[in-house]
Amino acid sequence: MTKLPGRNLAQLENQDHISDKAMDTIVSDVLAIIEELWRIPQPAELGGQVMVSASGHGLPHPVSFHRSLGGPYPSTIDCYKTMVMDMSSLPPGHFKPIIADRISWVHWDLTMRNVLIDNGRVSGIIDWEDAGWLPRHWLIHSLRSPRPGCQGAWARYWYFAHRFQPETEEAYTASCANGVLTYPLCS
Repeated sequence: MTKLPGRNLAQLENQDHISDKAMDTIVSDVLAIIEELWRIPQPAELGGQVMVSASGHGLPHPVSFHRSLGGPYPSTIDCYKTMVMDMSSLPPGHFKPIIADRISWVHWDLTMRNVLIDNGRVSGIIDWEDAGWLPRHWLIHSLRSPRPGCQGAWARYWYFAHRFQPETEEAYTASCANGVLTYPLCS
């Protein structure tokens, strides 16, 4: 193993103000990494399963606030059944955009503390233990949830400026609408 150079983005933001231009470069680097991760094909033997780690095991379940693992689940809807209070109270077709969202390799904890910066560029992303095969809109929950490591220019960019592919944004919106989730997807 090699130690990655740089300091995490949260340290930089706390110690030195990061200009909008510098943040634009950092976000551009992060988006390129996200796009590269999303190009990795899910192995055929997983057949659409979600909440699957690189080792084939489950991932920390959001309901238990990471005290226990959930999954792998055979599909996104099966995963949501473990998180939604009363699916029958939702309008017909409510889960259609959620189900249509592609399953990809997602870093579920993409916060400022996990993005390393060296000479104004992303030198690496750390803390991969909770990454896995998840619906893409879970990344949006992670990026747009105010919490430690998601503040300042970083949070404003993901919340106000950037929009992912329409089908992923629609899935995110559906997962937030009508009280579908009774708690945040991220800690």
